[in-house]
Amino acid sequence: MDQYHQLDETLPSLSTVQRSANQTIEKCLVDSIEMVYRGKPSESCFGCQNRRIKCDKDKSGCSQCKRMRMKCPGYPDPWEQTFRDESVKVERKAQQSYRKKASKCKDTRDGVHRSAIPSMSSELSTSFSLDLDDTRTSPSQWRLVPSIEDVALAHFM
Repeated sequence: MDQYHQLDETLPSLSTVQRSANQTIEKCLVDSIEMVYRGKPSESCFGCQNRRIKCDKDKSGCSQCKRMRMKCPGYPDPWEQTFRDESVKVERKAQQSYRKKASKCKDTRDGVHRSAIPSMSSELSTSFSLDLDDTRTSPSQWRLVPSIEDVALAHFM
């Protein structure tokens, strides 16, 4: 009996498995949404596409649907498959990037102080000073400006 209890403890719970499966499905859906080229559009009728069988593409009604004794549901419009309205997706991406940039900008303005940037701030302050402009957001855009003494010394050399 103890063997069964040990086995139950080592198996993941059903909710964990379901959560993992849902995350995998969501990732696949997101990946498929991001895909730009969707391949060659199918010319098969909707019935053959759903059943994933070869269609003879007869416009009066394909022979596969006739063989199954069902009315052929018709064929997709090639122009509808070629052009897709992606404006909602583009708008969502733009809003996400704007929010991300706005939060980064707020974080850098709130949390950055001159003494907190370099680890050797006292050594650097004697020969260089940091130019922290409020319009600049990332540390890679900050510039080191030589002190006035260094500029004067370089002028006479």
